Amino acid sequence: MPATRKQSALGLTRACEGIGMRIGIAVREALPAADAAAEELKGWLSERGNETVSFPEVFDGAKVDMVIVLGGDGTLLQVANQMAPRETPVLGINFGHIGYLCEVSSDRIHEAMQQVVFGQYTVELRTMVRATVERNGRTLRSMDALNEILVGGATRTLTLEVTIDDERLGEIRGDGIIVATRTGSTAYSFSAGGSILLQDGLVLVASNAVFATSIRSLILPTTARIQIRDHSWATTPYVIADGQRDYRMRKGDVVEITRSPIQARFVNLGLVSPIRKLSQGFGLRHVEVKEPTATPGEHPERGHVPHKRNGHRAAEEPLDKRPEIR
Repeated sequence: MPATRKQSALGLTRACEGIGMRIGIAVREALPAADAAAEELKGWLSERGNETVSFPEVFDGAKVDMVIVLGGDGTLLQVANQMAPRETPVLGINFGHIGYLCEVSSDRIHEAMQQVVFGQYTVELRTMVRATVERNGRTLRSMDALNEILVGGATRTLTLEVTIDDERLGEIRGDGIIVATRTGSTAYSFSAGGSILLQDGLVLVASNAVFATSIRSLILPTTARIQIRDHSWATTPYVIADGQRDYRMRKGDVVEITRSPIQARFVNLGLVSPIRKLSQGFGLRHVEVKEPTATPGEHPERGHVPHKRNGHRAAEEPLDKRPEIR
């Protein structure tokens, strides 16, 4: 007789053979819905011969096949950064607001978990960038970022000189310069006027530039070597990796930004296409534009065409203000 299939509140069917995976579970605190889903998910996976491990144990060194993150983009970004050096893939289940980086919406956990336990997924490598701060030819600090490197964060206008692959691009005055990856192109970079990248690359954005001898936004290959020199007089910038204020520069310091040898790993289930995810994540929707209706004595072509606009940028949760993950 075929096994009886009982569905839980999450829609997880209870008749599926497990494959003995070891899975880390990371949950953003203060989200009751995520807490409840995590507890049920642990039981469902355990019933099928899979072992679940809490994220603090994973953080302390426990080896797992992947980490499932229940939260928003900010939580996923934090976990992905921490797991990248260990080459551990992460899968995001969205319980946040935007959830653009999360692979799975909270109402599709059923499909996602069925695919996970049967190994029906691929692991997508995501480029990270590395910023190295140098002074008089000596390396002072090196840091990696999955979203972006920002040279900025000062209280006054900065003067920064940009060189790409040993070719001088120009001098930029403004709030700072952002170098974002494909992953980070929907975050701070986008809010500052940068393009969204649907394939691997880097986008360089001059944030609130008041004067520039070069263009304000530029898409570059991941092989580009970007050097930023500080020529500011009244202030000095910070080098900020993924929202964390990491190092304060001095006048004459050079920041070199290149592709990091470390890559983040995201589980890809193929449930949503990149274009569909972009449309959903940014709240875009189809708007029907009606033909204009002419008022008496008015030419039809001069009538008012009603239109609506509904769109917003992805608001990344600041890394330095993120809640604890358990």
